[in-house]
Amino acid sequence: MTTLRNVLVIMENDRLVGTQIVGEADGANTTSPMQREASAIAARLRAGPSQTLHELRMAVPADLSAPGVRERFHASLAEKIRRQK
Repeated sequence: MTTLRNVLVIMENDRLVGTQIVGEADGANTTSPMQREASAIAARLRAGPSQTLHELRMAVPADLSAPGVRERFHASLAEKIRRQK
């Protein structure tokens, strides 16, 4: 299962160096009180010198810990940014 989420991506020399999934997932009212409290604390990625920050709306796999899923997701983010240039 995937949901559309905002994803911050840091690129440097056409190489993905950081990602952060931000915002609420679809069906956010199903989160536990502990998850809501943790989401009240906010931190954001910030691009450094020679890096670029991109914000994309993407379908995010429900389980990024499954073998190969995270790598394929990162590759799809980098490819989408390269196509936007």
